[in-house]
Amino acid sequence: MLRAKLNKIDAKLDFLISGGFKLSEKDVDALVNARDGLGHIIFALSLDAELFEVLPAASFVCRRIHERCGESSYSSELLPMTGELIRMIDDYEFREPAI
Repeated sequence: MLRAKLNKIDAKLDFLISGGFKLSEKDVDALVNARDGLGHIIFALSLDAELFEVLPAASFVCRRIHERCGESSYSSELLPMTGELIRMIDDYEFREPAI
């Protein structure tokens, strides 16, 4: 479910960045930086990294993504999605890893 949420946000950022919209420089910076951070999490998970090893870094990166998206004029669309992602990661962090 976490990977699906990551991919959904990535697709939304990609759509906004490459969708032919007239973006301000501030929007471009915020959206590209947010997507770059998200890409690091997705890449780590694609290497079959243990989810519980990725979560602390993912938590930090997602909070930065949330900040960056807040600087975009698309924040009303992006902040709820990134906020939900942060809550999901926080929920995963409090679970015990399956051994």
